[in-house]
Amino acid sequence: MDYLYRRGSWTRVNSAYADLPESTEQILHPEKYVAGESPIAVEAQALETVLGSTWRQVASSSLGEWMTYLLLGYGADVDSQIDDRIAQVASAGWGGDRYVVYHDAAADSAVLAAHWIWDTTRDAGEFASAMSDYQEKRFLGGQVDRNDGDCWEVNHQASCLFRNGRETLWLLAPDQATLDLVLSLYPLFH
Repeated sequence: MDYLYRRGSWTRVNSAYADLPESTEQILHPEKYVAGESPIAVEAQALETVLGSTWRQVASSSLGEWMTYLLLGYGADVDSQIDDRIAQVASAGWGGDRYVVYHDAAADSAVLAAHWIWDTTRDAGEFASAMSDYQEKRFLGGQVDRNDGDCWEVNHQASCLFRNGRETLWLLAPDQATLDLVLSLYPLFH
């Protein structure tokens, strides 16, 4: 609010109520709101096409810059949290994202696919580095040797982070075989 006030007094602040920010990025960085920098649209994939008919979508949304920051710096697994400043820098280049979560009730298994597009390739690299640090802490000792991404597998969870230019993809599945099925829907990353 202070940023808007300094650029047009209460008139500018009040006008923001008629034209609300489109993303947490615009709230955290009001200069992007004023510049009209809208979030990049990221399309959700229909994972049931490769997972099968027993899988149901239970969530589909955007994390935004704020939730991306919280994922890295304030996740539920306290031992996996990375330094606050690194989490801020890693999430600051957010351009847009979309995640989907699917669940198979019979197997009591879940799959997450989170696809981000960053403002620059440097921003994508900063996030990928921080996310790899987060996953190394979360899946300690479970790194898997793959040539297409940074991957871990432990306790019936396979997790991989893939990167191509300004885009990153995080997949979390019960095993590498299921993860590879989901990856097939994202040709940019393999």
